[in-house]
Amino acid sequence: MVLQIPTVLVISRPGIARWLLPGVELLWGIITFAQVRIQNVESIFAIRFILGALAIPSYTGVNYVLGSWYKGDELFKRSAVFMMGNSLGQMFSGYLMAAVYRLDGKAGLPGWRWLFVVDGIITVSRRSSRPSTFASCRSC
Repeated sequence: MVLQIPTVLVISRPGIARWLLPGVELLWGIITFAQVRIQNVESIFAIRFILGALAIPSYTGVNYVLGSWYKGDELFKRSAVFMMGNSLGQMFSGYLMAAVYRLDGKAGLPGWRWLFVVDGIITVSRRSSRPSTFASCRSC
């Protein structure tokens, strides 16, 4: 909650906004990959705190960008699609992770470490929002 206000202020700056969301998502994927090599509980607490801090601009930023791209009468439909996508993703992620957990022992990694590998791959590979997509933004 404390980091949301500075994040919104940074997102409202045109030069920074086009790099913030893609950059945060890339860092999120890299740090997710890094969880594969964690050896103790203190490290997992530290990494999860960093991931939580990186998650703050995601929701706030997407809503800000949606509000900047679409007019008022279009915004509710786009926001609804965004929220439904979140729910659908959470609904199917359990099945995906159950399938990934069957990789237990492959390449010398236990199944729970494979979850971080696949999560990192999905996060980095779906990074379709490039800085050039902000060119059509009305207030970015």
